[in-house]
Amino acid sequence: MPTFNPFEPRTMLRAVQQRKEPKKFFRDRFFKDRPVSQTENIDVDFKRGQRRMAPVVSIHSSGRIIERIGYKRNTITPPLMLPKKVITWEDAIKTLPGENIYEGKSPEERVAALLGQDILELDDMSVRREEWMCAQSLITGAISIPDEESALADPSNPKNVFEIDFGLEHTSTNQSTTVWDNYELVTGSTDQWKSNPLTDIKAWGLAVKQATGITPDTLVLSDDLVDIFLNHPAVVAKSRILEIRLLSVAPEIKASDDGAAFIGTYLVPGLGDVNVYSYPEWYIDDVTGTEMPMLPANTALLLSTKSDFRLAYGAYYDVALMQMAPVSRYPRQWIDMDGNRRFFQLVSRPLPAPVDLGSWYVGHPLGE
Repeated sequence: MPTFNPFEPRTMLRAVQQRKEPKKFFRDRFFKDRPVSQTENIDVDFKRGQRRMAPVVSIHSSGRIIERIGYKRNTITPPLMLPKKVITWEDAIKTLPGENIYEGKSPEERVAALLGQDILELDDMSVRREEWMCAQSLITGAISIPDEESALADPSNPKNVFEIDFGLEHTSTNQSTTVWDNYELVTGSTDQWKSNPLTDIKAWGLAVKQATGITPDTLVLSDDLVDIFLNHPAVVAKSRILEIRLLSVAPEIKASDDGAAFIGTYLVPGLGDVNVYSYPEWYIDDVTGTEMPMLPANTALLLSTKSDFRLAYGAYYDVALMQMAPVSRYPRQWIDMDGNRRFFQLVSRPLPAPVDLGSWYVGHPLGE
């Protein structure tokens, strides 16, 4: 009977693929398409919608050829993630956390258990990096990943190991009189305010709709905006309608197992139903080492679940096995004989690609 080897490449790959990944809001609600390239490069066709009408011609005409426009192909080499863990001989002989000292586990069993823990930890880190990249591509319109060694040497001016700029076409900052925390009434009015979040959302959404033909259906608010939004008189005036509409909201919209908190569904003229969320999620910054919010303060992100956003993966070439691995996660391991250590690494080459350019809006409702 063959001996089970948890470090055999196919066994590790199967364990990684069968693992249920933690859900993340931007990554799993918007970047749902997950193409995997057969090479290390990824071809992405960025699109722009246009409102052309079909031509009308004479009944004797054979028709008119319509030019193919509105997309641009880019070949991109995605960044390379190489997180790794080490298992030493000491790890193999020590009891694991929570292990009963009378169980008598063998060193081989402990190493296998440690491998399982390492897979979970490294995949969690990879998912969080992908979520950060997805968020950055929308919030800033670009992804810049600093080099850790460069950041340690000069935190004020770190070099980047990867940069890509998708462009941020729709963004605005409210003027001091129209900031959302200004609840003043317009002079002489009893139901018109100098600021109105719902009016802003409508204007933002129509700008996106006019430019791309895509209608936004989701608004994501930073934590500092939630109470300001909910307490605004213009929003409170809609609260009775909101309470009624909440009864018919689809369960998948209200689900919050991806870290987001559902606030409500608002009927916005010109856009229809807009689902509003907050997203209290954080990450450790590469340069400063401090905990940062995934969605920065004073940020309102309006986008559509129907936009073509993809999380693509480039393939990884394993020199040791002399083969290309077209997978989203590639586990590999090796032994350092001199140090009496075994290394485990989870390789990935992700690239968020908001293919429908200009189909989202970034607002800063509290001004500068």
